[in-house]
Amino acid sequence: LQFSDSYMRSDIYAVSTKTHPTIKTWPDIDKAGNVVAVQTGTFMQPAMQAYLKAASLSLIGPPNTREQELQSGRVDVFMTDFPYSRKILQNAEWAKVIAPEQPVFPLEYAYACALGDASLIKRVNLFIAQIKRDGRLLQAARPFQLDSAILKE
Repeated sequence: LQFSDSYMRSDIYAVSTKTHPTIKTWPDIDKAGNVVAVQTGTFMQPAMQAYLKAASLSLIGPPNTREQELQSGRVDVFMTDFPYSRKILQNAEWAKVIAPEQPVFPLEYAYACALGDASLIKRVNLFIAQIKRDGRLLQAARPFQLDSAILKE
């Protein structure tokens, strides 16, 4: 694969319940006794394995979901990216999103293209540059509350 130019950047965000008794801020997460969930195979898995010093890491795979594990009380928080954190806030009244106070693992988003297809990657990069420049990318992101994650240049 080869990747296009980036169009969005996200860090890792925590999702907990509004009623969780101890997790209110990002520093509350990495404490002894807390269980932090990540979806198996995501970039959050190695990032949180390296980041966590005191909390335990729980790897969640199908058929289980991070949301089920959190709502059942088996985990205290789960990690996700910015776009999914917006979706959770729109669809789950019980959820609270906690942003990191300092960057944890910022990751840029790009399109994956077939390796060696120079004309395709050139066209995709041209498209990305055009929609950044003319505002279409930002306009498309706003209804989903993703505008703060869009790369302007």
